[in-house]
Amino acid sequence: MRIPLEVMRSSKSRVYQDRLVLRSLADKHLYPNGYPAFSITEFEKSRNIHPFRQEGWTYDKFLKYHPDIRTVGRTPFGQTFWFQVYTLLPDHPLTMDSSPEGFMEYVKQHRNDPDYLERIRRKLKSDPDLLSELETRHSLAYVIGRIMLMGLRRKYKPQLASPDLDPFTNALLFIYSVVSMLKQKVEWIACVNSRGDEKLPRTYVPSLTLTPDTLLWNDSHRRFIMRLWSGMNLLRNSQMFTVASSLLHSNVLHALSAKSLATLLDISVPAATDIPTHMFSRRFILSPNALGLRYRFIFFPGVPGPVNIATYATTFYLSSSPFRSVQVHLEPVSSGGPRALPDGAIDVVVDNEVISIRYDLFKRESGEWVVAPWNHQGIPDETLSRLCGSTLTDRMAGIPPRKEFFVLSRMCWNISSRESQHLLLRWLGEDRWNPQKFMQNFMDSGIIDVVHHPRLELAGLPEVFLLAIRNARKKEIDWAISWFRDAIPFARILLSRDGRNLVTFLRTPRLRSVLVRSKIREELEAKGLDFAATLVHEEQSSYISLPTRLYPFLSDGMDPWSSPGE
Repeated sequence: MRIPLEVMRSSKSRVYQDRLVLRSLADKHLYPNGYPAFSITEFEKSRNIHPFRQEGWTYDKFLKYHPDIRTVGRTPFGQTFWFQVYTLLPDHPLTMDSSPEGFMEYVKQHRNDPDYLERIRRKLKSDPDLLSELETRHSLAYVIGRIMLMGLRRKYKPQLASPDLDPFTNALLFIYSVVSMLKQKVEWIACVNSRGDEKLPRTYVPSLTLTPDTLLWNDSHRRFIMRLWSGMNLLRNSQMFTVASSLLHSNVLHALSAKSLATLLDISVPAATDIPTHMFSRRFILSPNALGLRYRFIFFPGVPGPVNIATYATTFYLSSSPFRSVQVHLEPVSSGGPRALPDGAIDVVVDNEVISIRYDLFKRESGEWVVAPWNHQGIPDETLSRLCGSTLTDRMAGIPPRKEFFVLSRMCWNISSRESQHLLLRWLGEDRWNPQKFMQNFMDSGIIDVVHHPRLELAGLPEVFLLAIRNARKKEIDWAISWFRDAIPFARILLSRDGRNLVTFLRTPRLRSVLVRSKIREELEAKGLDFAATLVHEEQSSYISLPTRLYPFLSDGMDPWSSPGE
């Protein structure tokens, strides 16, 4: 589904998810003529790569170079290497021999022709599901085969989009380039043959970073990419840990530029350009009360209630009761809020934000995070930890002019790489507004702060635990914040001005959120606090269109809840 840009910009339109908006923008700017088909011949020719080998490998040679094939219970067979790689892929109902146009029949007929898929695309136009499965396997077999042959390490340079690569193949090659650069390992064959999602984190928060791996809309492709990334931790690479820890205390707007990194790390500019900065996020921390705004979190016992278009920001779907979903709204501090909440729903209002990062909880020897929710007295290493946030919390600067507000909104709620943030502004036609000057002015006035960190889902912190506390005493809130800072590697903490309400998002390694939830529930129940605590299952955000929907009410001084729209 393509969403016209003019519809997305209309304040009267329905609320579109960020992923749909990004898909519309990416299709328009990257694939104006549709998605290209993967042609192996053209790919190898344009990059001067030797053709795919034909002679097969012995099983012993497969085991020598790729021992993970033992874990999948499949034995490669056939006379050509291409055919052998195909036989490592799992069976699929659409591609069994019993199918009238079965997958293996096509492979057998074209076993010496890596471009066989080009010959059958027209024939399969009437069977899009089979064609999609064949194209997926076509890409997997080629990329996995190339990895086995070690034939792309220095020949392939990733691009956001390529004229001779479909998005899925481009994403696979992008991941290969990253893991090769970081000297980490992905068990490709094991991931392809994974029957379940045991490797997947239980939280899915779509990344807004514009890289080939995030620009995939097919659900099965997305889940496969998540499996490939599941064993990745950028901080296990010594250079990436050095970059992350060196950037931690830098509040320079351009800290991820090659020139700034060269100065910060005392390396040459050419060496700095080789650092994969697209794997880092630039996070602007805005305390909404500096602009006279605040967040309202509405917790629902079931599916989310009706959406107020003007204020709606995002929805979190939760994994356990009593609440199963949360809507987040941005509203003026003078707003009366919703007229009424559905039965069983509660709301929590917060207006100040801080971020806590603890790299000293990452043990470089083991390459794992230490998450100890029972720890109340952990003393942070000041060189490897930071608590940061807006400094303008006691007075209001007011709503800025429209252009400044739009740029501020796009940058603050687009937690992604520096390159992605600028690309989004360019796609929206807002880069001409001199966004860097606006953001620097906001920083100088204390309205925002900035921190740079690796993409959290790729730094061993994929799961998100959500906690809300209402109507507590200030000292109890202070105790909770101190506890999270002591025990959790990354925490986003939102507070009310009176210090009695708190909403926090705690990032944990895969499966550790269960331990965090158990201990937090135990402690907060013992104190008799009014709280909700659960794992976030999925987020569906709509931040990109938020300034378009909200600003007309702010500029006119109207309560956006008084005209809820659709």
